[in-house]
Amino acid sequence: MIYTYKSEIKTLNISAEKAFEKLSDFSQLENLKTQPNLPPEIKNVNFAKDYLSINTAGQTAGLKIVEREPFKAIKLEGMNLPIKVDAQILLSESAADSTQLQLTLNADLPAMLKLMFDSKLRDMVNLVAEVLQKGVE
Repeated sequence: MIYTYKSEIKTLNISAEKAFEKLSDFSQLENLKTQPNLPPEIKNVNFAKDYLSINTAGQTAGLKIVEREPFKAIKLEGMNLPIKVDAQILLSESAADSTQLQLTLNADLPAMLKLMFDSKLRDMVNLVAEVLQKGVE
């Protein structure tokens, strides 16, 4: 069954165009590795133009960009994950230099896994949205 997780809405102090330019090329987020106050796991993330990946316990998993809708959305698909996952980074400009960002994750989970990982997936979606917010500031 597919379950949807939505992050809290984050406010970016830049236009949707600038946010889209930065977020639609993950290699531009490489600077996150040097920012303080981020989870230590971010140091293990590899950023490339069309994907980001993390290597943990000898396994590499990540997200790749599969579609870009200029200034509005970036659609992502899971890579090397044990379950089917897709996500969207949604952007909505609320003023000239203010954009709302929300991350939506869809995960195809058996009911037992949902019970085990529901709160962790909710936390992860909010954490990733926060990291993306910091990545464009």
